[in-house]
Amino acid sequence: MKILVCGASGFVGRHLTSALAATGHTVVRGIRKPSQPDDIKVDFCKDTTKEA
Repeated sequence: MKILVCGASGFVGRHLTSALAATGHTVVRGIRKPSQPDDIKVDFCKDTTKEA
């Protein structure tokens, strides 16, 4: 199964992606600063204001 993990560079995300990959899943990492070719850049706060 192909799985997208948002927050994959954090503590939980790193362990989750490793566990999923070890069980045969294809993992796509959603992170703020992509470092690998298959990473996807995500920014959930891009269109928010500081007042919100």
